Amino acid sequence: MSKYKYDFSTGDLPSNQKEWNDYFEEYDKYQNDEFAKVANLPDGLHVGKMFSISVADGEAWYQITKILKTKVQLKWRKDLCPDQYADHHFFHGGSFDKNDVERYIHIQDGSKEYSNNNLL
Repeated sequence: MSKYKYDFSTGDLPSNQKEWNDYFEEYDKYQNDEFAKVANLPDGLHVGKMFSISVADGEAWYQITKILKTKVQLKWRKDLCPDQYADHHFFHGGSFDKNDVERYIHIQDGSKEYSNNNLL
């Protein structure tokens, strides 16, 4: 049994205002918990590492599930975006060239480092 009231992977959204408030309050907790699980991974390619790509007015999220010599397996984390956005290249996940994934991980790591060093 999940500790969350809603299943965020289905894309089913609430039908009334009260449920919307509950849904997004619960969703914030879920997102924070998911990000906390991988927050301490070192920079670079690592199983579990997540990255996002801007899509429309949101983000498509992906997570590394396996690293091979020249390929990386990605899982599409549709549960981390209520609109379930997918990138045009990585789409719903799968096996991708290591260099393609590494580029996005490098951007994600650089953004994290910049934020940590430039907060007032």
